[in-house]
Amino acid sequence: MLFVAFTELCAQGNPFFKEGKCTSTRQSRQGAACYDGVLFQFHNANGVVEIFDLNRGMKIDEIIRPEIATQHCNTVAFGHERWAKGDRFPLIYLSTERDGRILVCRITEQNGRFAIDNVQNILLPTSEAMGLYFPNSIIDGKGKHLWLSGYSMNSWQKPIDGNHLRYIRFALPDPHAGDVTIDFAKKQHEFTLPFTYATQGVVFHKRRICQAYGVPKESIKFRIINSRNGKIISEKDSEELGITDEPEGTFVYKNRLAVVTINGDCYYVGR
Repeated sequence: MLFVAFTELCAQGNPFFKEGKCTSTRQSRQGAACYDGVLFQFHNANGVVEIFDLNRGMKIDEIIRPEIATQHCNTVAFGHERWAKGDRFPLIYLSTERDGRILVCRITEQNGRFAIDNVQNILLPTSEAMGLYFPNSIIDGKGKHLWLSGYSMNSWQKPIDGNHLRYIRFALPDPHAGDVTIDFAKKQHEFTLPFTYATQGVVFHKRRICQAYGVPKESIKFRIINSRNGKIISEKDSEELGITDEPEGTFVYKNRLAVVTINGDCYYVGR
């Protein structure tokens, strides 16, 4: 089965995990990524990263750092490569959306305390130069691809002047090469989709782009997209998903697709 709505897995409206209230920031939850049962929940302005052990159902740490207003943290994903041999976690890629860069970070852990250090900046051309607005990254670590997704016009709310979604594939830069700038002329592949309100969290899973969209209930969607031809394999709306709050991070847990909402509730949304 390509897609299983959360309502088919358990009672409607009952998430499999609730993060609870974050005490160190008033900024909203945004992108999230999960590896080895550990969920890293980023917030707008990149001032707080909450860390949860989903297997034990508990918060285990919180990283606090200075806020940067332009770092929206809309999408977050693990790659495949580790910074150093013996690292528990692969490198994690943080899309700032408004800061013209993707942050490549190493996660370390010592005595139960976590740290995240920036080891590379992947710099983007301007939105005007790319013809791509509100750009966010999608990481295919195994395939060594970096996708950029966003809007063809400067609006994520309105289908103005033919505004539509673009998904563009590039080679994933070597993280040990230092800071790099994406050469837009070296794009490898592109497909487009019709305008869709508010792109949200996304994960590359089983050669598919799995993405949430929307803010108000009536605009919420979750799609599984064939990355080779851009065809939508499956699309579910708010009622089918059992989600009524803004979807934020998209991740894989126990080999299932999951979404965390702005309120910190985690739902399974597919396989």
